[in-house]
Amino acid sequence: TVQRRFMQLAAMALPPCGRMSFSRVQIFAARAHLERCPPLAGRIRHFAGCGSKGPLADWKVTVKAAALSTEETLLALRGGAASTRSELKRILELLGEVESTLQDANYCTGREAWILRLMKGMSPLASANASDLLLHPSDGEATRAELIDLLENWQE
Repeated sequence: TVQRRFMQLAAMALPPCGRMSFSRVQIFAARAHLERCPPLAGRIRHFAGCGSKGPLADWKVTVKAAALSTEETLLALRGGAASTRSELKRILELLGEVESTLQDANYCTGREAWILRLMKGMSPLASANASDLLLHPSDGEATRAELIDLLENWQE
């Protein structure tokens, strides 16, 4: 019957933690009391090197700040030279790839030296004056070329 099938589905939806002591009537009641599972200390895991703590999180923040600075620079460059815009778009693409790579903590393990070299090289891009560096009249083109080279070859 429909009621029996609903009971089976409701039983499967509940977490497997002890007995299920409710009747058919309680399922359909507006304020039915459901048992809650006791918290299991064994299920709680703390990660020191991933997430919001540790060097990996700092690297992610640096890459995100660099990407935001580059996006702001690209927006500020409305009507600018097409080659400059394409270089900034390329830098944004490469920063997206680095950000994606940093999502995999297992891949980053053992490659800290490469990542540190990358972070050191792109630290000016994550600073407040990144737009000035990228669009500098005499040094901007060289800076963009160095950043593209760094972002393309940081894993070598």
